[in-house]
Amino acid sequence: MELFEGESTRVIDKFNGENFNLWKFKMEMVLASMDLWEIVDGSEEAPPSNSDPKVIKEYQRHAKKAMSTIAINLVDSQLHHIKRCKGPVEAWKTLCNIHETRSLSNILFIRRKFFTCKMQEGEDLLNHINKVKALADQLACLEVPVRDEDVVMTLLENLPPSYEYLTCAPKHGEWYEPWKHALPYIFICL
Repeated sequence: MELFEGESTRVIDKFNGENFNLWKFKMEMVLASMDLWEIVDGSEEAPPSNSDPKVIKEYQRHAKKAMSTIAINLVDSQLHHIKRCKGPVEAWKTLCNIHETRSLSNILFIRRKFFTCKMQEGEDLLNHINKVKALADQLACLEVPVRDEDVVMTLLENLPPSYEYLTCAPKHGEWYEPWKHALPYIFICL
């Protein structure tokens, strides 16, 4: 996406309602690289109304730039959530409140997806690993602890039958510290 004159090109996928935590991290990095993150997270407040007009105008320009950066990185179905927001702080909080709801039903929904994330025969193993890790990240953002053992067990238990050789290794005691080394072991076996 081309942002403003003098800005380098920054490309991230528009947020479409899936994997908010990854999109949020990328947006934080984009905004930080543009020196706008402090405006969005609220740590840089608007100058008082009696400040130098140049300072006020500069802050407003940065706030508008932050707001537009957030908005242009949302698909239309997500954009409606922030259309009426007064600025980037409110827009960011609105998106976080919608997509990081720490309700019991949301936690159960994501935990169910995490523990039942089946890899289909012929699917790329790395894609499967990334899906499971993304779900673990979502749970961690909701302050639901996910142990490394849970990630490894979910990965191994939800592999298709053609990967049976990976799931039998821990049962036969081939790993001395199975959970600590499981992911590298999976890649070595391939």
